[in-house]
Amino acid sequence: MNNEKFGEITFNLDVHGRHIEKQLPAVELKGLIASVEYSRYKYENITLDGEYKQGGFNGKIALDDPNGSIYLNGDVNVTSKVPTFNFLAVVDKFRPNDLNLTPDYQDAEFSLKVKANFTGGSIDEMIGEINVDSLEFRAPDKEYFMKNMNVRATRQDNENQLKLTSEFLTANIES
Repeated sequence: MNNEKFGEITFNLDVHGRHIEKQLPAVELKGLIASVEYSRYKYENITLDGEYKQGGFNGKIALDDPNGSIYLNGDVNVTSKVPTFNFLAVVDKFRPNDLNLTPDYQDAEFSLKVKANFTGGSIDEMIGEINVDSLEFRAPDKEYFMKNMNVRATRQDNENQLKLTSEFLTANIES
């Protein structure tokens, strides 16, 4: 993969692919990645059930690891002319330091739910909504909980409007 952070990968996947001339390949994936080493950490029990086509992924990915679980269900395509995001992600007791992803946040864990349905490759181009629910951060000396945050972007009469709503901040930005 031309990335020194990757190590050994063990998997049992059912893979069906097809390639049509002058188009990106389409690949259906279903099965289990029993383990994958990344940044000197061995991730275990990653299930895949979806399809990679036209540069995007539509389906389910689940990681069930002692240092965090992640569940993603939906459609993400960042290579299309207008990137699209329509997914639900649930992150539970994610420990980035223990996973060797960062030297920061030692003994800390994050949990949150994100529901997204928007298009656009930047905040200026975004149309749609992102909803963050039950964001929780826990560390030995700190705790933080945010019940909900909603970001909604619309465009009317060639004017972009971004609205952010949460229990601690409400903002409207027009450009």
